[in-house]
Amino acid sequence: MGVNAASFTRYFLRECKRDLSHFLVPILGFTVCLLLWLNLSRPAKIAGVIWMTLGIAYGAYRTRGFKAELVSFDIPEETNGAAETAS
Repeated sequence: MGVNAASFTRYFLRECKRDLSHFLVPILGFTVCLLLWLNLSRPAKIAGVIWMTLGIAYGAYRTRGFKAELVSFDIPEETNGAAETAS
């Protein structure tokens, strides 16, 4: 649900991409996930809340209170010949 809410917020609200795909897809995804969540058993909901809490706490720890990036997807540039494989 968080990914769908973030997608809706970023693309539809902040970047003003007001087309149907940036509105409908995240809303439908959020709704399906919400319906699944509401139909889980009580123990599954408790386990999910615990797992989410641990994930948020870990993210806060790794980013020093969400002040740094959690993950960096930097891809090093290839130099000439470095990507070639020996035959």
